[in-house]
Amino acid sequence: MVNLQSLKFSPLRCRHESIALYENEKEQRFLIQVRGLDKEAVERYIKELQLYLEVLPYKPLQSEEQLGEQGKRTEQSIQDLEITIEAIQARDIKPPYILRFAIDPSIQNGVNQDYQFSDTTEARVTITAYGGTLAARLRQGNQIVNNATVDVYSGLPDPQATLSPITQSNKSTSFSFIVTGMEDNSRYALNGDVVKSAYATYSMS
Repeated sequence: MVNLQSLKFSPLRCRHESIALYENEKEQRFLIQVRGLDKEAVERYIKELQLYLEVLPYKPLQSEEQLGEQGKRTEQSIQDLEITIEAIQARDIKPPYILRFAIDPSIQNGVNQDYQFSDTTEARVTITAYGGTLAARLRQGNQIVNNATVDVYSGLPDPQATLSPITQSNKSTSFSFIVTGMEDNSRYALNGDVVKSAYATYSMS
């Protein structure tokens, strides 16, 4: 007989959530979901967000120079957002496949915008700063494996950094790209690819 125990749960918190459908010129369809505790933060993000999404046939991602070092996730803010992107229709392209994304939002000081991808095996993303200063981290599973800071004060024409896993995995895992604003009204672009594993599914209807 196992020893059953009661648990002490945290107080209940109400999250705000918004969902959008996106279709590209290839008639590929995607579901974008944005969640957060702060209603105004969710509304600001979905109002300003611009993006492009595409599904491509699988090929191994090219290796990139690793930037940054391992690090810990910063403390959560009530304005933090979780963003998930899933392909729900891509005719004639079966898993595994590449999910390519280009995302252009703004972010406030101290806020984390966490882009989450499940059932993945490879990932690579380039972050470019268009305003202010930003910290970017790549999380594989529960571990931060790569990070970098970009800002418009670097003197570079395109201040950017590319993050990818230190080791590639053939097993299905999860990746998160976490962007943290270090100044109010910062702006950035994410351009990247994640490889969805052979076990990933989407509706072909």
